[in-house]
Amino acid sequence: MKVCTKGVHSDFVMSVHEEALLIDQSKIDRSYFETEEFYDFVRRALENTARTRDRTKIKLYARILVRAPILDNAVFRSSIEDFFSILLELSPTDLHLARAAFKQQKDLAEEFISIEQDELRHVKESGWDDLSNTLGMDKSQFGLSVAKLVRVGLLRQVIGTYQSYIGDAYSITPVFRTLMKLVEKLE
Repeated sequence: MKVCTKGVHSDFVMSVHEEALLIDQSKIDRSYFETEEFYDFVRRALENTARTRDRTKIKLYARILVRAPILDNAVFRSSIEDFFSILLELSPTDLHLARAAFKQQKDLAEEFISIEQDELRHVKESGWDDLSNTLGMDKSQFGLSVAKLVRVGLLRQVIGTYQSYIGDAYSITPVFRTLMKLVEKLE
């Protein structure tokens, strides 16, 4: 079976171009373009792009690739290969859930220094319990997407001691926050 990647690669090239137009050229580490690491990332982005038809994932691959050479983003370079691997494993539905969970929880504290109940209460108050209904996901698909997001390290189960709590709340991880710092919209 022959897979047509012409359209996918043109979407990727167009996304790279669109992202590059947003970058302040004075903030680019031009020497990074000559490194083996950068060439590896280009190859990996192209390979991953060929494995999907989802435009959201293609745009994320392009955004990560274009933002890696920015001087302020040098701290993310050691994680880019991992970010590509994470995205490769996720379906469009998983990404939709991830985006919604991040939007709900991005303003919550990164660490809770008191007992876990504080985190559990905050995650539940952010709307976690209604998320599947809000997104129109059935219980099975929601559970599968949550399991995949936990497996790739974007969500983690919140442990709590509330009476009748059955372990069904999840919070965004530091890995997820780091990925979002790299891919969030430029201001």
